[in-house]
Amino acid sequence: MKNLILLLVGVSLCVNALAQRPQTTHFAKAKAKAKTKQFQKSGVLVPQLYVSWNWDSPVDNWETDGDSTFKTYDALGNALTEIWVSSSPFGSFRSKTEYTYDNRGLETLSIRYNWNQGTSTWQEGSKTETYTSPNQDSVESVSYFKQNDNWIRSGAYLTVYEYNQQKLLSERSLDWVEHLNAYRNVSQTLYTYENDTLKTATYQSWDTLENVFINEEKYFDFEWYLWNGDLQTSLISELKGSEWDGDTWVLSLRNISSYDTKGELIEDVYEAYLDSAWVIEDASKYLITYNQDDVKIEDIEQVYNEGVYENNYKTAYSNFTLVNSLKQASSNSMIDVAVFPNPASSSIELTHSTVGAFDFNLYSIMGKLVFSSHSENKQIQLDRSALSAGMYTYQIRYANGQIGYGKLHLE
Repeated sequence: MKNLILLLVGVSLCVNALAQRPQTTHFAKAKAKAKTKQFQKSGVLVPQLYVSWNWDSPVDNWETDGDSTFKTYDALGNALTEIWVSSSPFGSFRSKTEYTYDNRGLETLSIRYNWNQGTSTWQEGSKTETYTSPNQDSVESVSYFKQNDNWIRSGAYLTVYEYNQQKLLSERSLDWVEHLNAYRNVSQTLYTYENDTLKTATYQSWDTLENVFINEEKYFDFEWYLWNGDLQTSLISELKGSEWDGDTWVLSLRNISSYDTKGELIEDVYEAYLDSAWVIEDASKYLITYNQDDVKIEDIEQVYNEGVYENNYKTAYSNFTLVNSLKQASSNSMIDVAVFPNPASSSIELTHSTVGAFDFNLYSIMGKLVFSSHSENKQIQLDRSALSAGMYTYQIRYANGQIGYGKLHLE
């Protein structure tokens, strides 16, 4: 079970880290819980605040004090700052994390600060530097902590990805070993496909004595119901897993995830295969409240305990107009639009079926309008005199009110 959760998290991180690379790994996308960020009408993310409480069993109610998180984003949906404040009867704790990205929109640096109550200032505590290869087939993360005004390296790990065209074939994890002054294998996950659909994901650990990877767990029978082109609108997903007993694979677990029509996870069930029957080992339900504009304003996590679901965690979200992504909104006025070529150099062409004149707006990664044009056809000539190479987000707005968003990489 632990390896399953680690595998799912790892694959989701893989998808996020390689967001600019075309992906067809359904397994990876399905296990990432739907994330709802808040955008302005221009497509620029606005700050988001949410407060969380734990369930206090002795008094049968939510805790009086809760944790609050405040996030800011750039125009591409990347988090820029994250401030966390924890309040309890025993005192409070604050931390802040700042993120930096390259012109591909990939994270390069995160610095965590701790709040000094005595001086009322933020003080650097730790940082992680991330290096993504030019073709995005490897990602290296190096961690440091602050000591006596110096950054001390505390560890590093490397993830190596192997692709066949658009399909992820394997991801290998390596840890830095100081006395060897080199990276050493830890684990890897191998993927197989059938008709462009993920068939199996096999988790293997590294045997340092034999210097080989050995089987641990295998996941298969990935089933998606009510497929609608986007797994965030699938209502149910399912997978099964087997453990390696040294000679063969033995069926051991099953995971079933259910979603509402907005793509939010509402139930996650992990079952163990015992005595030819499935037995719930771990499960959670998420009770989500939306306002009149279909914006999520609260969710309650309930954890399965001895046959019943019990309150565990509640989060209340700030109330902004909801847009699920830069290209898809909760309004029927949104259209799915893309540009070609991407990356682009001097001109682009729209690829969608809508006909008519439109306004094209280009925003920097910080959400600043840097270029605007009106066109009667589907072609846009870019004025590069004030545009540097890097990642941008664009908005298409037609006279009939239809709007589309997307990302554009300028060479």
